[in-house]
Amino acid sequence: MSEWTTKQDILILAIYSKMLSLQELNLLGRGKGKTTKTNIIKEALVSTALKDKSFGSCEFKLMNVSAIYEKNNLETVTGYRALKNYAKALETAFNENRS
Repeated sequence: MSEWTTKQDILILAIYSKMLSLQELNLLGRGKGKTTKTNIIKEALVSTALKDKSFGSCEFKLMNVSAIYEKNNLETVTGYRALKNYAKALETAFNENRS
């Protein structure tokens, strides 16, 4: 598999943000949370710049995003424990696209 591009990093950050928004609305509660998260990732794998990434690769990248959120004292998506060994480019994309 190829390296992650800036476009893909921005997209995975947007997916994480979407999941976080759903979590805040209690739409990722017990029983439905994992299925909803899985469906969001699978949809992105089919219809976006993530087509060349595996489901597992996206899951790991989302855990990297959790680490960046933790580092910035932000709420994280439940179920994505922080993996702190992430590419600097992902953190740069986060900082440049933070709203």
